[in-house]
Amino acid sequence: MIHGKLISPSNYRDCITVDVLVATLDPLGVGELLMDLPHLNNEGAVANILEMAKAVSPSVDFVSKLSTFEAMAATRDLAMTASSLVRHGVSISVVPMLESSLLLLSQLTAEVPVDTVFSYTTRNPTSKFTRTFTNTTEEHLFIRNVRNAVVDLLLSLEALASAQDVSVFSPPYAVLLDTARERFKGMVNAIGQVHRKITPEFFTTQLRPYFEPKEVDGKRYLSPGGAQMPILLIDLILWGSDCEDSIYQRYWAENIAYQPLFLRQRGKSIMAQPSLMRHALRAFERLKSSVTAEELEIFKRSVSSLEGMLLILEKFRHQHLRVAEANMLIRPDGSVGSGGYDTEILELLIRKVREARELIARLRSCL
Repeated sequence: MIHGKLISPSNYRDCITVDVLVATLDPLGVGELLMDLPHLNNEGAVANILEMAKAVSPSVDFVSKLSTFEAMAATRDLAMTASSLVRHGVSISVVPMLESSLLLLSQLTAEVPVDTVFSYTTRNPTSKFTRTFTNTTEEHLFIRNVRNAVVDLLLSLEALASAQDVSVFSPPYAVLLDTARERFKGMVNAIGQVHRKITPEFFTTQLRPYFEPKEVDGKRYLSPGGAQMPILLIDLILWGSDCEDSIYQRYWAENIAYQPLFLRQRGKSIMAQPSLMRHALRAFERLKSSVTAEELEIFKRSVSSLEGMLLILEKFRHQHLRVAEANMLIRPDGSVGSGGYDTEILELLIRKVREARELIARLRSCL
């Protein structure tokens, strides 16, 4: 075991590196055993899944000796077992050691005591020991695409965060926004792959049942979902930190809790700053005073790049809405996504990013 105190990444690329490392770890030694989980799920073998949950749950003494990264890997494996139990109508409290282990692991990781989009994708082994609920081609495709998308989002986020510290009258601003847009294309491609290759019927009837909320120590937690992806912070940097809409603020506060520690810390910092949209509007006011011809040209380029980033974000939001609507069509009225929301939250996000893009477009037209 790799012993030590809580370790947290210090930048966005470290987040990627940490998750790659966690994906290689099997501190509980359950990699082989969990390969049977999809078969048991398919058969609805609840008694066997219960036995597996007991078998993989470690002692408190064992958990207390795990490093931060080992605790992340252990959470991944225990939470996948817990989600399988919940899918078959069994509370995880039926296995006290499972529940207590998840709570102790949460203290070691400074994260929620359940599975997240990170544990399910970027911290999931890429080898034959990829943890799945169904072991279908579609689920493997889903995990692979979301894993790649999370990495691209973190790199896009890195560029946007750097742009916050650069003047819109400086050439690097447009370069950073263009880099962010190029990286974000990975997210657009991922949602496109999911839309084309995973049918609503498969997702709704076979995969979605494993993403139900669960209770740990009497507290309700959401399951992995799109709302937990780092796009949450991308919205915030571009337009969200200025948004006073109560629904958006509730959505933000709920989902930031499911981010790793570093992203939660960055989220608080970003929330305390004006958005890039607001920065651009304030810079536009400077044009009424003295700016050089060179600064004006740089500003035009900066604004164009910001508009391009907002445009691709809006494009993704529309794709996501189409996928969600297709799934909702075959689900009962009143159903919600794995993030606990219906399509209204997606419509709100589309409306907000469109408003931001149109505002920047009007600004650009005045130059």
